[in-house]
Amino acid sequence: MKITHLYDNIVQKKNLRSLWGYSVCLEINGRHLLMDTGSNGRVLLEHMRKLDVNAESIDFVFLSHPHWDHILGLDSVLELNPEANIVVPKNLSSHLIMDLREMGFDVTVVGLKPHKIADGLYSTGTLDGGEPEQSLVVKSEKGLVVITGCAHPGLDKILQTCEDEFNEQIYAVLGGFHLLKKESEEIETVISMLMEKRVKYVAPSHCTGNLALKHFQKAFGKNFIRAGAGEIYRF
Repeated sequence: MKITHLYDNIVQKKNLRSLWGYSVCLEINGRHLLMDTGSNGRVLLEHMRKLDVNAESIDFVFLSHPHWDHILGLDSVLELNPEANIVVPKNLSSHLIMDLREMGFDVTVVGLKPHKIADGLYSTGTLDGGEPEQSLVVKSEKGLVVITGCAHPGLDKILQTCEDEFNEQIYAVLGGFHLLKKESEEIETVISMLMEKRVKYVAPSHCTGNLALKHFQKAFGKNFIRAGAGEIYRF
C-alpha cells in the first residue's frame, strides 16, 4: 500500500503550497483512491503533477465530510476524470449529489453502516458526533490503516467502530485528529486511548494542532510519522 499526501496546511516539501485542507491518494490492490480534495482544485492538481499522481488513474474519490476544505477541489479532479466513482457521506448536500448524478457521475452515498468500496478498502459509515463524517479503512497484512479527514465524531468512536466491525488490530492512524483547540489533558486522553488499543503508528496533520503534534511525537517516538503534503507512506 502506498499513500501519497497531496494537500495539507502542513507541508513537508518546499515546492508545495500550504493551504488549509486535506487530500491523500492511496494505491492498493491495483486501485487508486483519492480521499478528499482540499480547498483549491488548481493547487491540488499542481501537487498531483509534482508528486506523480495521475488524476485519470483514480478509480474512487472518497469525501470524508462536506466541509469546504475537503471538497472544493472535486470539480477539478472530475473534469480530468469523469469516470471516477464518487463515495460520499450521507450528510453531503442532497442538491450536490443530485447535480453530480444528473451530470452523469457515479455517486455512492454511505449511510450509518460500514461500506465496502473495493477489496481492502472500506468506509466506517457516516458516524455522528459534531459534523457527521466517514473515515477510510484500509486492510493491510499488518492490520488496519485508518485515515480520518477531521475526526469530527472523535477518534475514540471512529477506532471503536473499526474494531467492532472489522475485528482486526489497528496498525496505523493518519489524518486530521481535530485537536487544534484542545488542551494537554484532553490530548493525553486521546493518546492513552490509542496506546490502549496498541496502535503502532500515527501520522497526524491538518486540524490536529501544533500542541497535539508535540504530544504525539513525544508519546510515539520513532513510531510518530511526520505527516504533511509531499510525504509518501508505505504500509
